[in-house]
Amino acid sequence: MDEIKELSQHKISLFALNKIPNIYRKYLTYLIGSIFIASPLPDEIGVIILASSNEIKMSHFGIISYILNTGGIFLIVILSNAL
Repeated sequence: MDEIKELSQHKISLFALNKIPNIYRKYLTYLIGSIFIASPLPDEIGVIILASSNEIKMSHFGIISYILNTGGIFLIVILSNAL
């Protein structure tokens, strides 16, 4: 919890938060953060993006992160078997 609060005050997350219009901010932060968490890229990028939104609850964050990491691994396994 402390790390997420610290990351939400980071310059990168504050810069990204100010560039997104208020109407789309919640949906875009969920979408972009989810893409980064589910991808093979480092999860910290998605955590920073999701932590920049004050609207996300910690219980939702844990569930979202778990499901996306599991789904990303599952997708990589399926794609490796198909090739």
